[in-house]
Parts: sequence; C-alpha cells; structure tokens
Amino acid sequence: MSNWNVLVIDDDGKRSKDPDSRYQKYKKLSSQQYDSRGFQLTFARDTDHARIQLKQQSNSYDIVLLDVRLTKWGDDDQGTNFKELLRLASERYIVALVSAWWDETSMNLVRDILLHNPDIEQPLFFTFKDFETGGLAAIGTQIITFIRRQRSLYSLEIQPESPFRILHLSDLHFGSEGTEKTLAGIAKIDDLTNKIKAEWPQGPHIIAVTGDIGNTGHPDDYKIAFEWFKNLTERFGIHLPSPRILLVPGNHDVSIPLAGAQQLSLKPIKDGSTGNRLLETKKHDDKNTKLNPLTAYASQPFYEFAAKVSSTTGAWNCSPAGFWTELGFVEYGVVFSGFNTSKRIGTDSWPLRQIDDEDTSQVINSFEEKGLSGFDNGILHISLSHHSPVAYPKVREPVDTSDIFMSNFLQTALAPRLFLHGHQHRRWGVILEGSRYMVIGAPAPCAIGQPLNTPRGVNMLSLEREGACVKKIMASSLVYLEPGWAPGPVPNCHEFILS
Repeated sequence: MSNWNVLVIDDDGKRSKDPDSRYQKYKKLSSQQYDSRGFQLTFARDTDHARIQLKQQSNSYDIVLLDVRLTKWGDDDQGTNFKELLRLASERYIVALVSAWWDETSMNLVRDILLHNPDIEQPLFFTFKDFETGGLAAIGTQIITFIRRQRSLYSLEIQPESPFRILHLSDLHFGSEGTEKTLAGIAKIDDLTNKIKAEWPQGPHIIAVTGDIGNTGHPDDYKIAFEWFKNLTERFGIHLPSPRILLVPGNHDVSIPLAGAQQLSLKPIKDGSTGNRLLETKKHDDKNTKLNPLTAYASQPFYEFAAKVSSTTGAWNCSPAGFWTELGFVEYGVVFSGFNTSKRIGTDSWPLRQIDDEDTSQVINSFEEKGLSGFDNGILHISLSHHSPVAYPKVREPVDTSDIFMSNFLQTALAPRLFLHGHQHRRWGVILEGSRYMVIGAPAPCAIGQPLNTPRGVNMLSLEREGACVKKIMASSLVYLEPGWAPGPVPNCHEFILS
C-alpha cells in the first residue's frame, strides 16, 4: 500500500520511546488513513540532513512539516536556518508550518519571509498542541485537503498524446478612451469563448497575457479588467487566482502619474530617512536602489491585479527588473518564465525595454535547482515578455538586450524555444535563420491610430506532444474583422518542429 509521505523538520523530533515526546506524538499521525493510504513519516536529524532531504531529487514527499523555531539546532533569533529551509521546501513541496505556540516572534519570522518572497506558496499552519489533543483525524483531513487543493491547481485533463493548448492575449488597454476599439472592447466574452470552443472544444490549458492590460496603470483600469478576466476564465472552468493564468506587465501597466505623485511625498522608511533621500545622487547607490520607491508605487495597481488573477507573480519586486518561473506543468512537457520589461522609471525615459542579465541567470538557476539540465529531452521552455526579446524584421521596439543575454541565455541548453510577446499591435511570427527558437507577437492591437482594417484578436498555440515531450508548435490566430471572428495562420510562422 502506498503512503502519504511526510518529511518532519523539527529540532525536538528526535527518536524517543518517551510517549510524551514530540517524536511519538508525530508518529501517531501514522495511524490515520486517507484514500486507503497511511502517513509515512521521515524525520530530519539536523539542519544539514534536512537540506539534503529537500534537495535530493529522488525524494518525493507529499508535504513537509517544518518547525518555525529550530533553536536546538543552533538557529539564530532571525530564523536564518528556518527561512532557508522554508524556501528550499517550498520550491518542490507543499509545506505546513508547526510552532509550539504562535507567539509574536514566530509570526514575525513567517510574516517577514512571506512578505519578501511572494513566490512562496501560502503554507498550512499548525500548533504542536494540535498533535497532543487527540485531534489527529482533523489534522490528517486538513493535510490531505490542502495537498489535494494545491495539486489540483496544476491538474489538467490531458492525455499523453493530446496537444497542450495556450491562448495568447495582449494589449487589452482597459481604461483607454477608445476601449471599444481595442480587443477589450470588441472581444465580447460569449462571442470570443464560443469561437475558441469551436476551435478547441475543451478550451485552453493556459492563458498567457503579455502586458498592457491597463492603459494608464490606474487602479480603475484593473477593476474593469478583473471582471473581464473573471468572466472569460469561468467559461473555461478556471477559478482565479490560478497558475493557469500567466501574465507580465507592459509599459502601459506602469503609472507615471502615480509615480510622480508619490515622489512629492514619499513616506519615511524604517531607518528614519525619507524616500526622497533615496533619490538623491549618492556614489554608493546604484540606479535600482534610488528608483525602488517609485517603481514599486507606480506598478502597485498592476501587481494587486496580478495577485487576484494569477498565483505566479514571482520575484517582480525582488530583482532588478523582475521575473518569474512556473514549473508546475513540467509533467505535460512545458515550463514557463516571464520577464518584466517595463519596470524601471527614470527622469530621462519611459520605462526601459530591458531584460536584466541577473534575472536571466536566476531563471536558469531556478531550473537547475529543480534538476533540469536541458530541454533537448522534449520539455519546452516558453518565455513571456511585453516587448520582443529579440530584434526581427518589422518588429516594433525590441528589448534592449545585452551580449550576455544573446550568448549566455539564448544559447544555453535551458534557453526558451518559444517567446510570446505583445506591444507589436499586430499578429506576427518569426523563426530567425539558424535560430533554435520561435517568436510570436500577439494580434491584439489597440486600434487607436491603426488602420481600420487592422486585425484584432488572439493567438492559439497548439503544442503537439508524444507523451510528455513537445515535438511541434502549431500557431494560429482568431482575428476580428467585420462581420466577426475568423481563424487564420500566424503570418510568416505557423509551424515549428523542435529538433
């Protein structure tokens, strides 16, 4: 009989025959059964052993029970070891935090790491007394319910030989004075979803959104956008927030007026200085440090919207420009990354079109930490950004990429093979001569300032698979021209066979 496998990381969980010991009280959980499976517990002996268990790829735990205070293993008052182990555990496993009692110190440790690491999934919380009061059946029920809920987010009804379907949206421009002329205006939910279902009866597996959701970055833009996305996703059985919604911001999702207003009266920060001082010229300050208060404030409405729609918001506020990775769908042959090309704000420019080299390095690191060494085995890395990451004929304002990006990222074994972007305001695709990747721009223009016959619409990407290996990318579009929606190929690029 298989078991629910549990890793217990607790400095008081050492083996003991004492019936009052934590070890014996944890072990009582083994008497519980769910789905004809019991709990198989593995106990970490110390911090080093816990690290090994969390990093070892052959291990497959269903949940990690992690004590918040590991003082008997030499942890400090800042919970340095606890925070390291929580981050390691959350990268691969579902986590439940355990504390003798949730005093202010314990809560502050957890609050601090969750606040500064938004990519860590919300853990389950227990007090150790829960294991002492005979309520093990309730604990077991909560654990299994939590596991099922978390796993269902990534569970797709897809057969090994069935294609993986991605709906690509971009440049909706909610809040524009001419919204009725944009995709957001003409894409009536019933009409659009009916047409998608005519092409894909079971709908998309992933909805990828490549920026410019709002037109001004103002909170009101996203109130309208949220209702639109909620109505759209409900038609496909997706409940928000969901990892099946992947999105990155565009330059219109950064509110320059909000940033300017904030600059006039930035609130004091903890060390007693003011935000304005961060903007003064200091030899030891780099540009990112000086601009952090403005960028965070200007992008806040978008980030709040993103948190309501997607559970993949990553490290946007924790890195030079911002990125995320999503590996939850790797069993279906795909992994994703997203880059924020519209974050930095300077007095001399609109948000820069840039992918930071540090972000690309961290994306590669995150894949390597998961045990992925390359994608020649059929796993497809798909990357999202608002601006095109590479220059190609007729592209509008590609990302300002560095030599490091072109050589150390695009040429690595872990590099994306499919790039999705927006900003182009027309449908287009390209496979550059000699390249190993395909670039697709969304046909979702803001029709303002565009010819009246400019097609608006969405991309529909079908990833043909053999088992969990993606073999071919088929790209098509649904475009809207009077009198309605019509399917068509992506110009210049409708098929890409992965070698």
